[in-house]
Amino acid sequence: MALILRGKTKCPVCSEVLREEDAIVSFPALFSKSHKYSFCSDAAFHAGCFSEWEHSDSALSVYQEYLELQKERPAIPPGMELSEFQNTIPYIEFVTRIEQLLGRC
Repeated sequence: MALILRGKTKCPVCSEVLREEDAIVSFPALFSKSHKYSFCSDAAFHAGCFSEWEHSDSALSVYQEYLELQKERPAIPPGMELSEFQNTIPYIEFVTRIEQLLGRC
């Protein structure tokens, strides 16, 4: 999730500082640099600025789907190394579903 320092972090839409009393929307580093929503990755916005963005509903929908998919993330079996697990069918299928989600928008 985005690191937010209220009083220092700037909204990428209006370039104004996010204050303590401001309602905010933030995203983890979810979208690649080439994605049309890349400016949302690891960023925090004034809630009002974000809601005025024409693609805000779509970006939030993708994020919600991403969170739902994360609930299905397969666990690494005991004793298996991560590098080994990354070559298993459950892991590959999970990553493929994430990539498909992010590639759809």
